[in-house]
Amino acid sequence: MAEPDAPPYYLAKPDAPPPSFGAVAQSGILPEVRQAQSEYQEAQKRRAERVGTRITEEKQAITAVPHEAPPAEPTPIPRPPSAGLTPFLAPVEGERPENTIAKLIQGVGLLATGVAGRKDARASLAALTGALKGWQEGDKERADRHFADWQAQSETLLKNWQTKRTRWKDLQDDKALTMQERKQLWELDLLKEGFPVDVAKANLEGWQYLQGLADKHQEQLVKFTHDRAMLQKSFDLAAVNHQYAIEMEERKHKHAIEDQERMLSTYRKEDLRSMGQQWFLYGTLPRTYGKAGVLVQAEVIKEGNEWAKSQGIDPMSRPQVQAEVTSAKSALTKLRGVNAIQMAAIRRLDGHLDALVRLSEKVPRSEIHAVNEAILKGQREYAGSPDAAAYVFQSFEAGMELSRVVVGTAQGDQATREEGRKQFAAGLANNQVKAVVDQVRQNAHRNIDTNRESERALVSIIESAGGYKQGGAESTPKGETKTLTVPGVGEVKVTVTP
Repeated sequence: MAEPDAPPYYLAKPDAPPPSFGAVAQSGILPEVRQAQSEYQEAQKRRAERVGTRITEEKQAITAVPHEAPPAEPTPIPRPPSAGLTPFLAPVEGERPENTIAKLIQGVGLLATGVAGRKDARASLAALTGALKGWQEGDKERADRHFADWQAQSETLLKNWQTKRTRWKDLQDDKALTMQERKQLWELDLLKEGFPVDVAKANLEGWQYLQGLADKHQEQLVKFTHDRAMLQKSFDLAAVNHQYAIEMEERKHKHAIEDQERMLSTYRKEDLRSMGQQWFLYGTLPRTYGKAGVLVQAEVIKEGNEWAKSQGIDPMSRPQVQAEVTSAKSALTKLRGVNAIQMAAIRRLDGHLDALVRLSEKVPRSEIHAVNEAILKGQREYAGSPDAAAYVFQSFEAGMELSRVVVGTAQGDQATREEGRKQFAAGLANNQVKAVVDQVRQNAHRNIDTNRESERALVSIIESAGGYKQGGAESTPKGETKTLTVPGVGEVKVTVTP
């Protein structure tokens, strides 16, 4: 033991090189060293207790003083949802795929740095990083390629580690070597593999230290294996979910097609084609509602274009076709209105002309127009002849009806009515009346034929889709182009086929 007033040798300034650990161990001062260490630890413990008590007192004093409540934090605006890795990886056992990947990257990084940058670990880390970037960018092809590389590299890493463990186990069981030789061989192998071996500790602690290094690395690999399995399960589950989503989408699409077919099955093909033709020619669609209505209208448009193609009409010419057909249809509507009035007027005119001829034969007159007017005036105003009065009145009615035939309106215009009355003047001789009646009757029936020809021409324009239809061009002979004057419409150019 050293004297009390002299410091121990381990606290004194050395004048000579310090003794070795073996010399210190054999000097008998280890009890003093342990006692000094114990006293130092007790002093540190008491100091920590005093500091802890002081901190507790200060906290209580601060808490006792009233403070103004801090302002409420503003409600954070939620960030928009992001697909992230969801299309490629699925949560497993409540853990998000991002967390699993973070653990794997950390684990592979530890393996790469803990084993002096082993090639397997670094290659595995590079492949995993590439797969993650592909997932984040939505590049499935790139992600799948790197993930397959990651699977192969990580599998190689685990197999190589298992090979090392087997070699070390065989080394431990090799009875042909001494304990010291086995320890030295293992130490050299660990150094060769890049393990951070502390030679001093290896010499001091021996086999136990080396086993600790291997066990620590094994723990990292066990955790890595677990996280790797979690990532694989996440990948497989996402693939299953993706396949299920595809099947659901296909089923949804199939049901949508079946719904469309069911909705359209209520219409016959002929009905859709007819409505399509009406749409192409006149731009009219059936009035429908909802989703079914949209489908029906789309099918009608499709059938309309198909009908146009079957007739040799370019679907792109639909605006021109509609303009021609609409114009012809409007002219036909007006013409038929005029024709209806003229036909009725001609039928009445025929009756008026027959009555006029009969009355003309009953009233005696000469061949001189001026004399006949005087005769009729005398018979009607002085003799009181009813036949003369009826004849004059019938002449007026025939003239009025003729004006309706010429103009094609219910009343005719004033000038035409005046001219019509002049044509049936009461002073005409009997033979003149017959001649005028025959000519008027002939003109009226010619007017009927002209109206019918005009109608046929306009109908032909409509039926030929404004002349754009080419389907019957070879079988139908071309006729003469004429310009028809349609009462109330004007001039219309038509092609009259024989």
